[in-house]
Amino acid sequence: MYSESLSYNPDLHIDPGTKKPILGLLNSLLSVVPVGQKPEADPTGQDSVPDEGKDGYIEEALLNAREHAELLKGIIDPGELERYYRYLKDYREISLHMTQLLEAVNSYRDTAYEFSIKLAELLEEHLEMISPGFKSALRVKPGHLDDQPRLRVV
Repeated sequence: MYSESLSYNPDLHIDPGTKKPILGLLNSLLSVVPVGQKPEADPTGQDSVPDEGKDGYIEEALLNAREHAELLKGIIDPGELERYYRYLKDYREISLHMTQLLEAVNSYRDTAYEFSIKLAELLEEHLEMISPGFKSALRVKPGHLDDQPRLRVV
């Protein structure tokens, strides 16, 4: 019989009406940030500043540029650095939220997968118990699921 219990998670339900806008939103996001086009950074400046000091380096450069704007006039606009640094912060914030969302979605996916496997095993075992001549039409290799812990009905 089953040796492992699996608690029900009511949050797993995803309504088709909810799924459609989520996928629409993701497609809209992908149209704004094209996945196929990866912008390439200039590799020549990548190692000049240690990773942990890069934000401080950028902020210090911005401070120096503001204090000495007259020296840069006609050569480079410090606003460009300010703009790209703002982009960096925006992408970091978006990335953080997307990472959190991805982790949550993956967790729900994995839980739904576990429920599906356990319920499939329960159905198969029940059919085998009530009908001794039942032969499964599963296309899974025999023994594939035998090593997995079984669901215990509580």
